Amino acid sequence: MKTAPSVQTDQPKRRIPAKPIEETQNLNDLVDHPLQQAFFDALSEEDLRALADDIRRNGLRNKIQVLPRNASAIPPNTIIDGHQRRNALLMNGEKTAKVIVRYDLTDAKPAEIERIFLEANQNRRHLDPLAQARVALRQIELEKNRPRQLFRARDHDETRDRVGRILGMSGRNLDRYLRVLRAPVEVQNALRAKEIRLIDAGKVADLAEPTKAVIVKRLRAGEAAKIVIGEYLAGDRNETHSAKSALKYLTRQLAKAVLDLGDRVGSIAISSLRMHLADLSAGKVLLDKLIRRAATANPSDDAGGGLKKLLEGVAGHRVRRKADLNDGI
Repeated sequence: MKTAPSVQTDQPKRRIPAKPIEETQNLNDLVDHPLQQAFFDALSEEDLRALADDIRRNGLRNKIQVLPRNASAIPPNTIIDGHQRRNALLMNGEKTAKVIVRYDLTDAKPAEIERIFLEANQNRRHLDPLAQARVALRQIELEKNRPRQLFRARDHDETRDRVGRILGMSGRNLDRYLRVLRAPVEVQNALRAKEIRLIDAGKVADLAEPTKAVIVKRLRAGEAAKIVIGEYLAGDRNETHSAKSALKYLTRQLAKAVLDLGDRVGSIAISSLRMHLADLSAGKVLLDKLIRRAATANPSDDAGGGLKKLLEGVAGHRVRRKADLNDGI
């Protein structure tokens, strides 16, 4: 029995556009970007209603932008610009909307998509200083092709300068904002909601990880941030130190660290060093400032003798350390 020859039909593959295209889509099919909540807050109900009223009267000035199927495995229809406009349209009872599908990002890498997402949202909404600092820091990390929150000592000055320019801020207040970025997001959000002070949010960043985990658990359970964080900071709430006493405390702790860690740096895990890299970097900046001032200051400017004692203390501990090693300690 002869078999009929198979008939091959050439089905042309659907060409993927190389540029953004306007399409009509169901609003309920649009997906929030996975980093939306990590970087940006939802509008309050009052602000969302104001946006909905404006869209109802004047139409949608800027169309929502979404991703197509893409090589980065981010779900198609993920919003990269327009989360609040989508919510406002739904509030107005709309079911569909014309959106811009970013086919030009079909082959984009995750970092490129994240960069576009951050830039779009950063430029379209009024952000508080902490949210601006959070976005700016992540943009620097993306430029340097690094994971989130992998802070390196050599980047400290650049990060400080760039974030400072964006915020229009410098000095101690800027350092406090950068410090807060190492605190849990729940603590950052409590600061943004004006439930705690900037200085207290920064202190939480320096607490031990188990302690921060307990604080996060209690905040997620709905406890008042001011009360919870106040309990863990009560020990130093009223501590005020003069510059002289702070310098004395610093040199005492450094002396202990030199004796304990001086010959064991190579045994410390890289992961542990990275965990404390921001503090080590900030400490290096402080020590450099102190040493430069000690080396250049006129003796008459050092009325309390603090800088002289700092240098004498460092030299003395080096001598004692050498003697300890010679004695086999």
